[in-house]
Amino acid sequence: MCSRISNRLLSSPNSFCQILGAFIKPSALAKTGWLIVIGFGILLMLQAYWKLIDTPTELYYLGCITVLTIFIISTCITLTDVYSLLKKEEALTRCQITILFAIGLWIIGFLLIFDINQNKSYYLALLIIGSMLGWIYKDTLKGITAFVHLRINHLLKIGDWIQVPKYNVDGEIRRVTLTTVTIYNWDTTTSSLPTSVLLTDHFINVQRMAEGKTYGRQMIKTFSINNKFIHPISLKDAEDIRKRLVLGDGPHYLQDNEVREGVLNIQLFRLYIYHWLMSHPDVSHKPWVLARWMDPDEHGTPLQIYIYLKKYDLPEFEWSQSQIIEHIITSLDWFGLQLFQSRSEVRETSEEKKEGSV
Repeated sequence: MCSRISNRLLSSPNSFCQILGAFIKPSALAKTGWLIVIGFGILLMLQAYWKLIDTPTELYYLGCITVLTIFIISTCITLTDVYSLLKKEEALTRCQITILFAIGLWIIGFLLIFDINQNKSYYLALLIIGSMLGWIYKDTLKGITAFVHLRINHLLKIGDWIQVPKYNVDGEIRRVTLTTVTIYNWDTTTSSLPTSVLLTDHFINVQRMAEGKTYGRQMIKTFSINNKFIHPISLKDAEDIRKRLVLGDGPHYLQDNEVREGVLNIQLFRLYIYHWLMSHPDVSHKPWVLARWMDPDEHGTPLQIYIYLKKYDLPEFEWSQSQIIEHIITSLDWFGLQLFQSRSEVRETSEEKKEGSV
C-alpha cells in the first residue's frame, strides 16, 4: 500500500509530491531509519516509565539527527533514480548536493552535541577517527570532487554518449551520483564506474557529434599500396584512364592535362580519390578533406583518408564508410595498383586459383 502511494506521488509533476513520495518509499535505507526510530522509541519508554536504562541525553540527540540524516539521504537517492529517468539535470545535482549538506550537518550536530570544545580529550580520538575515515573513503572523496568538477563545467549529463577506452566502455549514461556513473553500453551490457575515473582517466564525450553539432563523424582509414605496382604510366595507360575518368558523360575527377605519360600512377590515384571525396554528398568539406601519403614501411606506401562524414547515426555512418572503402579498393585497379599482401596471403590466393582451375 505504501509503495503504491509512493509511486503515484513520484509520478506526479509536482516537486513537493515527488519529495513526499520519495520520503515514504520503503527503500532499504529508509527501513534502517525506521528501525532506529523504533529502537530509540523503546529506549525512551523504558527511560521514562521504568528507569531501567540510564541512557545519556546526548545519545537521544545523536539518534534524532542520525535518523533525520538517513531519511534525507534515502529521499535523495530515490529522487536521483526518478530524475535520472526524467533527465532533470538541475534537480539531480540538487539531490546530490543535499546529500553532502546532510552529511555535513550530521558532523556539525555530532560536534555540538558532545561539546567537543569543552571536552579536549575527544580531540585525539576525533583526529584518529577522521584520519581513518579519510583513508578508507578516499575514493569516495575523489568521486565527490570529480562530480562537482564535471557538473559545474557541464562535461557530463544523463543521456550523453561517452567512451572510456581504458575500461572498454562505450555507451549512454543512465545515472550519475556523487560516487558512481552508470553507463548502458551499445553491446547491451551495463558498466558502473567511479566518478573519479572520468576525471583522472581519459574519457570522450561523443554526444555533440551524435547530435549533429560538429562538422561530422570522423573517418580515418589507411590503405597500404604495394610498392611493386608503383610505376610511371605509359601512353596506353594514360589513354585507358582518360577513357574511364576524363572522357565521356560522367563526372570528371581528373583534368586532361593531369593524365599524361610519365606521371606516377599513385599520384593520379591520390588526385582522383581527393576530387572524388570532395564531390561525395556524404563527405563534409570542413574542417578538412585529406588524402595523404604516410611514411613508407615494410607493408608498402600507406594512403590515409582523413575525412568527416555527415552521417551521424551508426548504421548510416557505417554504410557510407563501407561504400567509400569499397570504391577506393575498386579504383586501385584502374591505375594498375594493388593493396599490400603478405607472402602467405599471396601463396594462399595462388593455391586457391590453381584449385579452381583444376
